[in-house]
Amino acid sequence: RDVERSRGLGDVYKRQMDERWQCGDGNCITPHVYENSIVLRNANTTVGYATFSKADASLDYIFVNPAFRRQGLGRQLVAFCEKECGAKLAPAPPISTVGQLFFSAI
Repeated sequence: RDVERSRGLGDVYKRQMDERWQCGDGNCITPHVYENSIVLRNANTTVGYATFSKADASLDYIFVNPAFRRQGLGRQLVAFCEKECGAKLAPAPPISTVGQLFFSAI
């Protein structure tokens, strides 16, 4: 179905992005676009997600599953969100110390 309700995020599903990566083991990570969020999934789990506000041009929340960290997925999530919003996004406060380090590096 083209439009369905996402469980947990309360966001309307829009589409699956064409981009796929890290398919070496046959378990590709695929981005799914919702109205106000991007969810990264593979065949087994949610790998990461981010929520954003187009109206405020802000990145409200970002999470990458600890088993998948240090692989550039956080940067990809930010890039996908900015592509969906058509603008550079600023992190919404409060920003943790780790979040400050992340945003200063991208």
